[in-house]
Amino acid sequence: MEGRKQKPWKLIRRMQGSSLVEVLVSVLIFSCGMLAMAGLQAVSFKNTGDVQYRAEAIHLVNAYVGKIKAMTPAAMSGGAGQVASLFESGGNEFGLFENELTKKLPGAGAPVVHFMADANLPGETRLVEITVTWQTPGENAIRRYTQTSVIGNN
Repeated sequence: MEGRKQKPWKLIRRMQGSSLVEVLVSVLIFSCGMLAMAGLQAVSFKNTGDVQYRAEAIHLVNAYVGKIKAMTPAAMSGGAGQVASLFESGGNEFGLFENELTKKLPGAGAPVVHFMADANLPGETRLVEITVTWQTPGENAIRRYTQTSVIGNN
């Protein structure tokens, strides 16, 4: 007796629907990949905004330090106290700096400018520490940038 052989039409009938399952699995895999790409894109946009605000904060603080350093020795003749009175809280330059921060950084807090003497620095040379804060829209975290620079009659 010869082994049982299936007739071709029975084999075809048993395979019906297998291509539909393959297509559905392919669509599922493709959809997962597209969702992952969309998630990466969203994270990328969020981080781009954060980097933009950080760069703006650095630029504003560097410009403020540049204004302080631009003080000539004649303007510094009143000592570090006179310069500090212009650039620390309540001073004219401080008010301009604070206004600029609120225009360019979302949720900007009041900057902190602090002049400090250092025994290792000569004469009227001082350290100035500037801290700015802001809050990126849609986030609870407060971002902070602090810079310390040497200021003096040089």
